[in-house]
Amino acid sequence: MASGDKLTELVGEKIIELARAGERNPDRLTARVLAEFGIPTEDQWSLLPIEFVPAHFDEVSVSGQLHMLDVAEHQLIHVNAGAPHTSLLEFLAVVAGRGDAPPEIHMRAVEIYQERKPYEMPSFDRPDT
Repeated sequence: MASGDKLTELVGEKIIELARAGERNPDRLTARVLAEFGIPTEDQWSLLPIEFVPAHFDEVSVSGQLHMLDVAEHQLIHVNAGAPHTSLLEFLAVVAGRGDAPPEIHMRAVEIYQERKPYEMPSFDRPDT
C-alpha cells in the first residue's frame, strides 16, 4: 500500500481517469478506485482476515487509519457474532494507548473498544482495572 500524500495523488489521478472515461455514478466510481488500490469496500469487510487491520494500520494516513478503525468495528460486530475477537480488541487497546497517536485516532479506538468489549475486559475509565 502507498502512504500519505502519494496515495492521495494516485487516487485523485485514478478518479480523474475514470471520470474522463465516462464513469458518472459516484458509488461505482468510489468502488472502482478503492478496488484499484486494494482497499476493501464495506461489503467485503466481513470477508477480510481478522489480521488485516492490524497488519496494514501503520501503512496508511490518518484518514486511512480512521477507515481501518471502521473496518475493525465492523468485524467486531459481524465476525464471530456474540463473541468479539480478542485480537482486535487488544489491537484497539494498543492503538488507544499510543502516546503519539493523533487525537482522532485515540478517541475513535477508545470509543470502539469501550462499545464492543465484553464487560470482564479492562476499561479505560474504570479505576479498578
